[in-house]
Amino acid sequence: MHNAADVLDAGAHGLAVVSALCSADDPRAAAQSFRALFAQPLPSDGCGCL
Repeated sequence: MHNAADVLDAGAHGLAVVSALCSADDPRAAAQSFRALFAQPLPSDGCGCL
């Protein structure tokens, strides 16, 4: 989770989060953090990709 925002800002359109959720001390809080992160719009790179 510590670099998820940077990865998305660099142009990734998704992340694999299973290990982060399963190894978190509080998986529910980790899931809520990822959900909030994914709720933010992706930067537009002009390609029309989702």
